[in-house]
Amino acid sequence: MDKLAVGPLVNPHRVSLSYPVAQNLASVAEALSKPVSEVTVCILDRPRHAELIRQVRATGARIRLISDGDVAGAIETARPGSPVDVMMGVGGTPEGVVAAAALKCLGGSIQGRLAPREEFDEREKALELGYDLSRILFTDDLCGGDDVFFAATGVSDGDLLRGVRFEGGGRGRTQSMVMRAASGTVRTIETEHRWGQARAGKREVRRKRRTRREKRKEKRSVLKKERKRSEPKTHTSFFLSLLFFNQNRRSRPRRRRAWTRKTTRAARGGSRDSSRARARSELTKRRKRKSNDFYSPHSYPHSSPSPRKSVTILF
Repeated sequence: MDKLAVGPLVNPHRVSLSYPVAQNLASVAEALSKPVSEVTVCILDRPRHAELIRQVRATGARIRLISDGDVAGAIETARPGSPVDVMMGVGGTPEGVVAAAALKCLGGSIQGRLAPREEFDEREKALELGYDLSRILFTDDLCGGDDVFFAATGVSDGDLLRGVRFEGGGRGRTQSMVMRAASGTVRTIETEHRWGQARAGKREVRRKRRTRREKRKEKRSVLKKERKRSEPKTHTSFFLSLLFFNQNRRSRPRRRRAWTRKTTRAARGGSRDSSRARARSELTKRRKRKSNDFYSPHSYPHSSPSPRKSVTILF
């Protein structure tokens, strides 16, 4: 993207990417009330800018070459007291969008025009996608709306921000810039970092969260128990079970000794022989019953219990 960035004191309609370099520098010098020889132009130090550098030098203006970071160069044009007055040259398209957001917060302006690289066949691809390569994009085209924020933190030293400073012992300092388009506020923030303390703080936070979680769990269990205790009993159930033996099961015979029957019959006046025969026959019958009970399925210890009839009455 071919870019042209100026500060808030320069009318964006007095400069254009379609104008010659000399005309743009004359308009900037007039807006800043200084001669063209005192105007400083920020340009990326790239071989593709050889022709642009020659044209700027032909006007007598000053040149400030930067190795990288044309976003910082565009921001420098809008900061008061900055040595840079205008930024020109070809750079990345994403950097142009970021620079448009920053300049919108600072009140500056930027113009951009797509400049596809021939070695990567970007022109054919852009035309296939329907892009107009001759259209000039202004600040509102690159970054629309007024609710715009810009934030940047320096990693290495530059003209805009200072880089990271390591002080040892797990400490460091960074410098950041935060801007807002709605209010035009620009804040420069100095931050001190403590990595060891941050790790300890994270452990403490995890411990506190675990403690709160356990307390909530304990509280829920206590409330659940109290709720169970306080619940009114809506009904009372009494269970009365009556067990009945199955009628099909043969009841056990009464154990009656032979001498009892014998003595009884003798007392009644019966003969001793007849009573002895009756006692013998009674013993035989009892033995048969006993054997039948022994071979019945209900007599084995491992057999299933006899079926019972169960009746439950609810009150």
